[in-house]
Amino acid sequence: WYNKKSPQLKDIKGITYYHSGKITRNEPRKVTVDLDIFPIPDRSLNVDRQMPGVENLVTGRGCVYQCAFCHEGVSDSFYRARSVDNVVEEIKMLLQTRKPYYITILDDVFMLNHNRVIEFCEKISALREQFYDFAWYCEARADIIVKHPEMIQAAVKAGMARIQIGIESGNQFILDSYRKNLTLEDIRDAVRICSEYGVLSIVGNFIIGGAHESKQTIEESIKFAENLLEIGKGRIDIITTLYTPYPGTSMYNSPEQFGLEILDKECVTGPGDNYVFVKTKDLSKWEIFHYRQV
Repeated sequence: WYNKKSPQLKDIKGITYYHSGKITRNEPRKVTVDLDIFPIPDRSLNVDRQMPGVENLVTGRGCVYQCAFCHEGVSDSFYRARSVDNVVEEIKMLLQTRKPYYITILDDVFMLNHNRVIEFCEKISALREQFYDFAWYCEARADIIVKHPEMIQAAVKAGMARIQIGIESGNQFILDSYRKNLTLEDIRDAVRICSEYGVLSIVGNFIIGGAHESKQTIEESIKFAENLLEIGKGRIDIITTLYTPYPGTSMYNSPEQFGLEILDKECVTGPGDNYVFVKTKDLSKWEIFHYRQV
């Protein structure tokens, strides 16, 4: 694919590569606002598939929120979305050529604009009538679900079988430190709404070992998780991830403001989200490991 007429690596913006014994990073590429200009990925080029019958797609990039732990919250990040028709065109192509029974939408927050979500659900329902009843997954924020429960109703009708909500902690002070702009009551109400409207699987994620974590905050998260299990009526799946200090985030740049000490800034001692790279004022690295198993 590379010949003398091809651009030199040093001239290609936005790439990082190994050259002359060192890692070289070029000037960033300008962010593209209109995502509809990109062609639908040619999935026939895939060598390995996630699993037969499952396909992934992205309908939007970036995020309008600035959570302290998330790389999507860095200052130069902004949200831009594909048009609904453009997304539906890709899904129709998948149904015709790949025949998936399950589609995972990988946007950080798919349910952001309720009008866009309603339009999407209406057109997905039409596709399911035209082809077959495939199911799908997406992520959402609790406060948006509470404000627009009609999105959940429309999504379930359109085949959404699984939804993920970022819970992060059962301690309100930690949620505020993360700049989540959520309350514990928002989360309870969102789980209740999803359950009442018949979402088959509600995924709730907790971060372990993050801002101001202590034995007490861990216990509060456990009690909160138990409360959500009661509200979810057999539909909620509680999962955990270990806090990872992503470069460029507020918690990476100023860990002391979040009661953290970063032990491995390069994160080379283990896999991200499954290894502990920090300690808090109250918990050692190995105590954080232990409490994830509780």
